[in-house]
Amino acid sequence: MNMQPSRIKVLKFISNFFIAGTERQFMNLGRSLDPSRFELHFACLKRRGDFLKEVEALRIPLAEYNFKSFYHPKVLKEQLRFAAYIKRNLIHIVHTYGFSPNVFAIPAAWLAGAPVIVASIRDTGGYQTPTQSRVQISVTSIQRDQVLFGSGGACGRTFSRGTLSHRRRGTDRGKRPGRGAL
Repeated sequence: MNMQPSRIKVLKFISNFFIAGTERQFMNLGRSLDPSRFELHFACLKRRGDFLKEVEALRIPLAEYNFKSFYHPKVLKEQLRFAAYIKRNLIHIVHTYGFSPNVFAIPAAWLAGAPVIVASIRDTGGYQTPTQSRVQISVTSIQRDQVLFGSGGACGRTFSRGTLSHRRRGTDRGKRPGRGAL
């Protein structure tokens, strides 16, 4: 009897599908995954943007978690719904892109017991308030696996603050990941 191993279930989480650098990288990585090895799921905060038609044409499962503000009580309800999605679909890897997806999805993925959580910090945070920057760093520090940086500046800024523990590995996308990195 020839039993093929099940595919690795990957959920990629982004804010929206407008055409910009992060969204383009998100789509390119999604397109490049071998469907015989990976079962891809997408999640977003706002189901809109130019790439949305392509996502729908690819028939990739897409879940939306929409709320007005992180201060709104609906956020917790949506996080619990997201955690339930991860558990129900037996997601192996959750990969988030950017401030809002990191802050929203990483705690829920951790709560759901996702085996691998990867956070992408895509910029230096120049548009963030000091509080937002601290929140993102705190949230990405609870995840256990990998923090990917979209630039050397973002990587350097995070490590210079001493905010990632020695157990986590930061990787600048232009550099080769260190041993044990994804």
